[in-house]
Amino acid sequence: LEAHPAPAPLPRLIPEMATRSAMVDADAIDDTIVSSLGQLGDALRLDRVVAWSEIGDETGEPSHEWMRPSAPASPAPTCLLFMRATLEHQDVTCFARVEDVADTGMRDNLRQAGIRSSAIVPMLSGRRVPGAMAFISTTAPREWPAGLIDQLRTAGAIVGQALAQKTSHLAMQSALDDLQQLRDRASRDGDESRPSATGLRSSKLIVSESPAIRQALAQVEQVANSNATVLLLGET
Repeated sequence: LEAHPAPAPLPRLIPEMATRSAMVDADAIDDTIVSSLGQLGDALRLDRVVAWSEIGDETGEPSHEWMRPSAPASPAPTCLLFMRATLEHQDVTCFARVEDVADTGMRDNLRQAGIRSSAIVPMLSGRRVPGAMAFISTTAPREWPAGLIDQLRTAGAIVGQALAQKTSHLAMQSALDDLQQLRDRASRDGDESRPSATGLRSSKLIVSESPAIRQALAQVEQVANSNATVLLLGET
């Protein structure tokens, strides 16, 4: 096996990821996550880093992905989700080489996807079904020591927290939009139900210059569009 010790920048990179993810605007979270995946991939000399916001997604398509420009084009590594049961229990799974995978069919799928070695860590993103991050080598087998796995777990937690922040922001925005729609609807309903002025002032059926009659007509206008009973008192 070709041993790849964690480069020195990795311990510094993870805290920087946490700070950047905590300060970024919700609209820029996706771009920040992809950038972080790329930094992790470069620091670990990997060929591909993939994140699934939910491992329960039937399509298996990743939500975020980084691939080294020099790596050969290949389909999304959905075959890695064969670890779904393990990931749902918040356990890490990894294999230094494809031959370490017990299932023959899965080994064939991994080879077809060009995956030589991988570590997959769970990722909590505030959703009912957990997510996952996969760190992939397509060029050579490699070891995944316990210390490195702990760092990858931390990176997964940071990305998961960023996704949870985005989910919370979208939920809040949706609630505010719904509230605004209710306010607009209430305003429209209020305008439609409010009595409007009638044409009594210009009516040719009642002609008078008397201040008393004018006052009476003004009072009638206020209830003209309603079904209210009006009692007029005084001499006629």
